[in-house]
Amino acid sequence: MKPFPPTLREKRRYIHFTVRGSQAGEAVAQAINDSMLSLFGEDGYAKANFSIVDYSAGMGVCRCTNDWLDNSLVALAFVSQIDAKPARIDVLGVSGTLKALGQAKGI
Repeated sequence: MKPFPPTLREKRRYIHFTVRGSQAGEAVAQAINDSMLSLFGEDGYAKANFSIVDYSAGMGVCRCTNDWLDNSLVALAFVSQIDAKPARIDVLGVSGTLKALGQAKGI
């Protein structure tokens, strides 16, 4: 089966974020996924094609579709607790490619 040509693929956006509070990677991923599911449900989560690409030492990168960028940013803003401890996620930048995001933010 041939892959889709670039004109038919969904455009992705990469979000660079930092976590203030809890630092455990698995707990951060779970809190973000729970926020996405509670706000938009399984259908919205699937349409957003949301995933965490990289996370280490309180900083991470997640990916979503271009159409669901605003909703993904809202879901990140609504995370208030990680492992029952107060925490906050701050968005540092958004880009269309990982290379541009890395050059801008020094990842």
